[in-house]
Amino acid sequence: MNHRVACAVGAFAAAAIAARQCCARRKKAPGGARAPAGGSRAAADSPSAETQREQKRAAEARNLEAKQHLLNGLLATAQRAYNAAVQPEGSRLPPPAELKSARDFEKKLRSVMEKAYWDTLTVHLKETPPHTDFLNRVVKDLRNMLSGIAPRRLKDRIKQQFENVDWDFMRADGTCDRASLEIIMNLFMDYVKGFQAPAKNDASSAVAKALLVQIRDASSEASAVVTAVLSGIQQQLVELTDDITAAREVLAAPTLAQEAGDHVREFYRTQVQLGLHTFAATTKWLRAHRDASGAEVNDRLICTAIIELILNPRTAPCFPESLQLDRALLKQLADETQLITLTTAILGAAGQVTRCHNLLAKPLTEEVASVLRKPSTQLPTLTQHSLGVVSSELRKFNKKALSEGDMNLLAGMINNMVTNPDDRLLMTYQQRFTQIVSQRIMKQLGASNAPMASTLQQTPLPPLGPFAVMEENVEELVTLAVRLISFNIKWAKPYYDRLLPALREEVEHTASPGNEVQPSSNPIRIAVPAS
Repeated sequence: MNHRVACAVGAFAAAAIAARQCCARRKKAPGGARAPAGGSRAAADSPSAETQREQKRAAEARNLEAKQHLLNGLLATAQRAYNAAVQPEGSRLPPPAELKSARDFEKKLRSVMEKAYWDTLTVHLKETPPHTDFLNRVVKDLRNMLSGIAPRRLKDRIKQQFENVDWDFMRADGTCDRASLEIIMNLFMDYVKGFQAPAKNDASSAVAKALLVQIRDASSEASAVVTAVLSGIQQQLVELTDDITAAREVLAAPTLAQEAGDHVREFYRTQVQLGLHTFAATTKWLRAHRDASGAEVNDRLICTAIIELILNPRTAPCFPESLQLDRALLKQLADETQLITLTTAILGAAGQVTRCHNLLAKPLTEEVASVLRKPSTQLPTLTQHSLGVVSSELRKFNKKALSEGDMNLLAGMINNMVTNPDDRLLMTYQQRFTQIVSQRIMKQLGASNAPMASTLQQTPLPPLGPFAVMEENVEELVTLAVRLISFNIKWAKPYYDRLLPALREEVEHTASPGNEVQPSSNPIRIAVPAS
């Protein structure tokens, strides 16, 4: 365990001891005698007692804040390391629709907030005389942004240059010193061009030239010019910061990937040490899968349980703590599973109605998958696009057009598959997909993990069957699932090794004569693995 975690744990333990001592002192009256049971409440409500209570609450708040700050830092590092190791750049699977929607909403929100920010500056500068407090804050923010991205060797130089600049360019009469504003703009833009990639220099030069034209336009209002120049500088600094952050993440990714297991284990070990994780949900999840599948309690149980969580998330009784960092990728894989099964089921329905399965295979699956990947796709849209592709392809190859009854039949089959998760045709495809993909995942796990090869079933790969039309999507899903399971078992093995024997004992105890009782639902106690 590293020094930071050890210090934090020690601080929390010391705070708990101090709190207990404080409670013990409060139970005694002054002089060491215990306060009478029915006595006056004056002692309890005395200033010293109230002060002690306030101090205790403040200490608890500080401890909670320190604990949260520690765990947030560990979680951020562990999640970045996990992403670098399990889902590197280049994956074909797109992000979940709700994640894209969240990013779009964040961009819109940031745009609205930025507009309000600069509108506020303009309003303050139009006052008579101009109110410059907000302007000073904006300038300070820009200076801090530039200093934050500058190399350490240039920070003193930038600070000295800032000190030599006249920042009081707004005058009491509402005009501004445009020469000083031009100097400030050139100072920022020169550093932007110096720090950014050479390929972006032309674009930055164009921005600087446009800002210079606005500054030198004597007919323009001073407040509008100042706002335009400072907002232009800020936009350039934001883009530069994003580029630098992305470049650093690319450079750090190989190291993070190599050290991912250490970062993830440290995160979980700290939570267990602080009593925040008992792995109760993980115990319940494995116990339910064991009881439902009748699987032996070994590494194979963990693999099949994770596969079930990927392919059939609705069957899971809870979400295990051991997969906390995998939550986003699990959701992504579950969405892709749903997309593949629904797309191929729609193709199967169209093939039944038209008797032209091979003819429709590629165009229909591409169109349906494209529609499903769009956020907030409505059922009428999906049905309309599907029927449109079917009609178009039949006309293209001079096939007999569908009758109105067949069109209504196909539309009804599509609507039922989308609105009813228990639709018979859809469930048939889901069950077959689960069987095919599970065997492919287990095959790859056995080939890539020698310690598990003896416990993982080695069977010939089944053909993809109706899912062959989406072979690339299936293979990408299998690859990511194998990577997720392999990494999870690798770092979480100390915890699984403590859970599996206890679950195995439950099975043996239940199977013994006279012990036909349900296993306990209590969580299995987890000790802190050695560092």
